[in-house]
Amino acid sequence: MKKIILAIILIAAPLAVSAQKLRAGFIGGYQHTFPYAMVSGDVNKITFNPRSGMGFHVGGYLGWNFRSRLWLDVQLLYSMRS
Repeated sequence: MKKIILAIILIAAPLAVSAQKLRAGFIGGYQHTFPYAMVSGDVNKITFNPRSGMGFHVGGYLGWNFRSRLWLDVQLLYSMRS
């Protein structure tokens, strides 16, 4: 996984320099979602499935902006959730 991320960065860095704008940073926060989704197929049976999207999440992003040439903004985002 680390090799893949490093390869992406090594490919993205020259493109970002040629675009003359590179952005990198970190994100974090708490995702406010109801922890259980109710799934019902039978009146007498109700099952609860935990949602994987709830909890704290942190991540980082690397992006480059070449709007001056192509009007396009690209970001690579990696997020980890508890």
